[in-house]
Amino acid sequence: MKEGPHISNWSGPDFLAALPWDLFEYGIVESPSKTNLLRNPRPSQVRPQDFPAGVFFGRQAELKWRRRRNGRFHLVLIGEEGVDALPDAEVVSLCPVQAADCGLPQRIYLWGQPHGALTAAQWYEARIPRLIVEYPPEFSGHRVAVHLAHYTMNITVSVPLPGDAESRTIVVSRSTDLEKR
Repeated sequence: MKEGPHISNWSGPDFLAALPWDLFEYGIVESPSKTNLLRNPRPSQVRPQDFPAGVFFGRQAELKWRRRRNGRFHLVLIGEEGVDALPDAEVVSLCPVQAADCGLPQRIYLWGQPHGALTAAQWYEARIPRLIVEYPPEFSGHRVAVHLAHYTMNITVSVPLPGDAESRTIVVSRSTDLEKR
């Protein structure tokens, strides 16, 4: 178990079999034909490997994944203290920062505007050429905002001169919660 907030990266030919499902309160899964927002994603309702990209998140952790062109999965987990890193993964410590200190937002709005009757959980976003109908019903008729946590991370990057490298500090953000607006 990693002390303090951390980020871990993992790649492999198959999606990880064991995920910390209890850490995730929401999920957004994407494919060319659908985008769904899920409440309490669990293996009985969603198979992450069926979606080329997605994110599961909650107050303690966020897991993002993408299936690369070579068919391999790349997973990134950002977790708070007490959250296990991904198995056999590269792990880097993170330093929490306040959004205002970095000029970053505390929340961002998700896709589009409510569409149709106030009882229907449907949204329309012009950049996605269809209605998004897979939203949790508690967000019906409301805009949806995602809350963010921000961290700094020290990285070393190569520069054009042989043997040279530069250290940089970057900001990493993760989703923590959703809110009706």
